[in-house]
Amino acid sequence: MRIKQSTIDRHRLEVDNLLSQKKWVESLEIAGKYPLKTGHNYGYVICKTRLLSEYRIQKEDLDTLSQYIKKNPHYSSAPNMVLFLEDEVKERFKLRNKTMK
Repeated sequence: MRIKQSTIDRHRLEVDNLLSQKKWVESLEIAGKYPLKTGHNYGYVICKTRLLSEYRIQKEDLDTLSQYIKKNPHYSSAPNMVLFLEDEVKERFKLRNKTMK
């Protein structure tokens, strides 16, 4: 997917605006579709595997979060990726750091 940096920056501003209003579903729809990390340090979404391992969230708690399902871009035969909004995870579970040790 080839997207201009100006388009990525425009979508990042839109997602930032939605996040400030705590509109999780709308934010996740945009952040899940586009590679918003390109040219930036932070990409908004986290996959299910990383969410379970880094944040140590229980599988039952995943149902309470907004989810975006996307075809796996790395391996076409792999299962679909399940993406979550990292800001929503931090807000819901009152997390400060990425790694809770």
